[in-house]
Amino acid sequence: MVDLKKNIDRLCGIAKQLGNQDLYRVSLFLRQRINQPDSYVVFLGESCSGKSTIINSLIGKGILPVSSVPSTGTITEVFVDENTEHETFAVINQNATMELLDYQAFCELALRPDPNVQRLRAVLPSSELEIAGVRIFDTPGYGSLIEEHDEVLVDFLPNCDSVVYMVGYKTGIQEIDHEFLRKLKELTRPSIPIYLAVNRCPAGVTASDHRVAEIYRAVTSLLTDQDIPLFMIPSVPVQQGLFRTPALDCLRARIGKDLNSHERRHDLYLAFLSYLNDLAGLLRTELERQIRNLEMDAQDADFMRREMEELSAKFRHAIDGIVRPGFDRIRANLTKRVSLSRDNMEREICEEIDRQSAASKDEMIAYTNTHLLPYYARKEAEEIQYYLSVELDAIDQEVDNYLNTAVIKFERDIQLRFSSATLKAGAGVAKDVAGKFLNTGLLKYFAKFGGRGGAGAGMANAASHALKQVGDRFGHTFSLQTHNTVKHVMKKIGLTSTKALSAAVSGILEIATIAFEYGTWKPTLISKVKKGLTAWQDQAIDLIQEDLDKLEVENIDNISLVAKTYMDEFAVDEQPSGDIVALRTLLVTLEEVEKEIAA
Repeated sequence: MVDLKKNIDRLCGIAKQLGNQDLYRVSLFLRQRINQPDSYVVFLGESCSGKSTIINSLIGKGILPVSSVPSTGTITEVFVDENTEHETFAVINQNATMELLDYQAFCELALRPDPNVQRLRAVLPSSELEIAGVRIFDTPGYGSLIEEHDEVLVDFLPNCDSVVYMVGYKTGIQEIDHEFLRKLKELTRPSIPIYLAVNRCPAGVTASDHRVAEIYRAVTSLLTDQDIPLFMIPSVPVQQGLFRTPALDCLRARIGKDLNSHERRHDLYLAFLSYLNDLAGLLRTELERQIRNLEMDAQDADFMRREMEELSAKFRHAIDGIVRPGFDRIRANLTKRVSLSRDNMEREICEEIDRQSAASKDEMIAYTNTHLLPYYARKEAEEIQYYLSVELDAIDQEVDNYLNTAVIKFERDIQLRFSSATLKAGAGVAKDVAGKFLNTGLLKYFAKFGGRGGAGAGMANAASHALKQVGDRFGHTFSLQTHNTVKHVMKKIGLTSTKALSAAVSGILEIATIAFEYGTWKPTLISKVKKGLTAWQDQAIDLIQEDLDKLEVENIDNISLVAKTYMDEFAVDEQPSGDIVALRTLLVTLEEVEKEIAA
């Protein structure tokens, strides 16, 4: 096996000698993660299901505020860092800045959300979990997650290492659980452990209890085809604070066992090895750039500048001539497409109501609310998603083809112009041109282990290491990065449809409390359905438009970042300086590292 720590130390040394602060910070960040890998455990469940109380008891510290009413309004991260001596508390803002807090302010923000806050963080020197680098995430009830924190679903859940799903014994599985569990299955990796904790169980309850068996059957059927561990937590008064039970001890032990397993350690090893390769490639790019600048004469430098100006114009055209018009086209057709879905839903639901006998009034009203509306909303949301995916993939493919052609020409012109081995190497970034401008490994790494940004696990860590810009900079490709974003938006639009439908159905539900004559209940119910579906249509269009606006900005930002990366990597220094012999010596050292980590 490759000695990861030895080789990241060597790469850090090369980065420091190069004098490129961005790459040096990246190398230090990667070294920190290799020396102290993190584990992300997320607690999910409806409001008042006891997540905060269970987390406090698992870690053996009453850090999170608890009460008999919903007490978590803000996503809260509890980080166990053995390198710190004291408990500290901080807020991570939406703009990626991080501020230290006192404990009272921490608790106040946990109870009363601030729209400028992304999440809270508590750092502890130790916990009873005995897992180094563990990060536990306490989340609001999933109704709030869907309404206010849906970015957590699409950005964070795919990167977590395990999930504890909390269900109250008395509450059981509700309709919103079914919808949320479907999304959870879509957004989590198939291999991650998921634990079911049924909280506040009466004394003496076993797995064969009717309610427990019902909860377990529903959760496992929606999440996975395999059995998932079941933990039955007894009911304790909120004021009791920390408590110990055999079930809680078993949950603590199981989380530790899975996170410390040989399989997970091996997966981490392979991931870190890949990131070492990525970092070595980035260092080679910078080394070759500096050597090239020292080798070029004035005419060569002028030629390179002209080529870069031409390439920069191609990047601008990709944005102004392909992306912006493409999104305008989607927006122009969206209202018609959503309206078609609304008409389809109305036709199917109203025909089913008409087919019922007059005597089935009460059953049909309930059936419309609990089954017909949610079923057809999901079905039509899938059709809308398909339409959007086709349109967005067409933009993606056009951008990909156009810029690949531009970059291939750029590289060919450079290689025809220059004869030295360094210049023929293409300066690294575009060596693998066909659809893969930069290796995506580091970007995936930041998303998973703490430096990419967004609502995922890494923004605070990136901010504390001044790495937000660095993390965003690396790993962008046109086809892959845009496509990944499209997939996330597709999943989010499913939530958007559900969110809009929930608001519309609330008006329809009122009919269940009204008495109707047998001769009038059908047209009244149909009228309510039509009104609700019109509300669904209007809200769905607004929400999807909002998502498309964000996606357009993200695509433009991606292309702009790749363009900037190209300009940086092929930049011509006005007055190049440096010791070319020392740089070539560093290149030899780098080649030794590359051979070792590739062995």
